[in-house]
Amino acid sequence: MKKTTVIAVIIASIGVYTGGSWYIGKQLENGFQQRVEQVNKLLSSSFTPMFDLELTNANIERGIFSSEIKYNLHINIDGESQSYDIPFTGKVYHGPITLNNFSFNLLSGTTYVAENEQTKKWFKNEKNNPLKMDFSVCYLQNMQGKIESDFVAKLEQIEGEFNFIQHFEIDKNNVAKFEIDMPLAKLTFKQNSNGNEHVIPNYDMTLVNTKGKSSFSFNQNLSHTWLNEAYVKTEYGSLISGNSIIEYENHDLHFIAKENEQEKDFIDIIIDNYVDEVNLNNLDLGKVKIKLGLKHLDGESVNQLVAEYKKYGKNQIDNQVVKYAVEKILQNTPHFVLQPLVVENGKGMLESNISAELLKDFLKLPNIQHNLFQIFTHFNFDLQLDHEALVEFLTAYEVSKGKSREKANAQVRKNLAMYQTSIGIFDKERNKYQINLKFENNQLYFNQQRISNEDIKMGVFLLGMLLSSYH
Repeated sequence: MKKTTVIAVIIASIGVYTGGSWYIGKQLENGFQQRVEQVNKLLSSSFTPMFDLELTNANIERGIFSSEIKYNLHINIDGESQSYDIPFTGKVYHGPITLNNFSFNLLSGTTYVAENEQTKKWFKNEKNNPLKMDFSVCYLQNMQGKIESDFVAKLEQIEGEFNFIQHFEIDKNNVAKFEIDMPLAKLTFKQNSNGNEHVIPNYDMTLVNTKGKSSFSFNQNLSHTWLNEAYVKTEYGSLISGNSIIEYENHDLHFIAKENEQEKDFIDIIIDNYVDEVNLNNLDLGKVKIKLGLKHLDGESVNQLVAEYKKYGKNQIDNQVVKYAVEKILQNTPHFVLQPLVVENGKGMLESNISAELLKDFLKLPNIQHNLFQIFTHFNFDLQLDHEALVEFLTAYEVSKGKSREKANAQVRKNLAMYQTSIGIFDKERNKYQINLKFENNQLYFNQQRISNEDIKMGVFLLGMLLSSYH
């Protein structure tokens, strides 16, 4: 091949690449504001009741091979006397081959927090940016990347310290996948009502070594509701509010919000929790497992409730909208499932299972107060509790109030002995309390025996007397 031909090919290739890169940059520039509007739509629909988030002052300076972008993340925090504008800056490289990492992508770039008088106190050091995002967009319009954060923040009501790395993938249909590794998160919320009746109390939250995976899909018909699945594992956590403190170890959480399989206009929510060790105000609760299901919830009404809840803190909640949404959910046969609730200490365990489905349009039934159970299509409550486990729970509770363990234990055993025979739920041979309450065929059964409304009232009265012994 002649040398001039080789040179011509090289020049032509450079021309094609330059032209392609210029064209992609032009398309980025033309679609930039549209992308910003899409992001703001997603931010407005996100479940952030304490915050309003919006991208503002977004602009792009297009070059041939790359473009400079700048924007502000505008934050309004409920109860704060001022809003915040966090400036971001970055560079986006154009395909067909992005020069920052020589990848075959439509776009590839980095954005990060720009330092100014407001944000400079969030920088721990010169090396670490408070929030940095690396991303790329392929030719199928799918986006992937990584967000790194390491910062301290001190605002009017909120102080925080966060350190995490989050990987993400988002396709063109707004189906997103996230994976996070967060060694530390601390958040302090200071109450400042400013005449606002909807305020969140003071609290301090700490999470240590949290890892999680999640996936989200955006339902266009439910503009405020994301359907998602998430797994989160935390090695240690604590929440302090006033004189109350709860600490826990090895918390596993699995959360699912999905369309109902039979009726797509309804939503099922399932929350599965397991905690290896829970301590409440120095009261050792031991291991706790809770699997909660809220099924067949009217999707439109759930969407309305989420939209109203996001107004929490602004005194803008429309109580009529909330009332209507709740009534519509209740009248469309929602199904509540708690299977199981397990609390286990060194002496034994408590296990409870509940399943209940409301009758359609039950609010229209007459004289509900005379027979509460007629509002259910079915209801089943089952509880089994080891006697020694109950003694341990109640003893620990009395000790947490300042009594000696010996005196507390003796008093608990005396109180329980008084009611074991009269309540009729104690199995002496198994040393266990057993309760089964079932409503079927319009008849209520207690431990396989038919019971009347008068029996229910007497049972509630005796149970109230027992509980009052520990107030």
